[in-house]
Amino acid sequence: MGASRLLIAIGAVLIAAGVFIHFAGRLPFKLGRLPGDIFFHGKHGSFYFPLTTCILLSGALSLLLWALRRWAASFATGRSHGGAASPSASPQSSL
Repeated sequence: MGASRLLIAIGAVLIAAGVFIHFAGRLPFKLGRLPGDIFFHGKHGSFYFPLTTCILLSGALSLLLWALRRWAASFATGRSHGGAASPSASPQSSL
C-alpha cells in the first residue's frame, strides 16, 4: 500500500511541476532572471548562475517538505484535526 501512495504522490508532483512550467511565462517575475542572479558575458563565452532563484526555490521546497512531513506524521498517528486531541481522549471535567 505504501508504494502505490508514493507513486501517486510522485505523479502529483510531476503534474504540478508541469503546470507550473507551462504557466511560468505568465508570472509577473521571471524565475532565473531575478536580481541577484549572476551573469557574466565575455568575448568567447558566458557564465550564468541563478543564485537568487536557487535560494527562493530552496526555501519554497523546504517549506513544502516540512508541511508534508508534518501532515504525514499527524496522519500516521491519527490526529487529522490539526493535532488537537479528540474530545473522547481528553478527560472531561464536570462543572
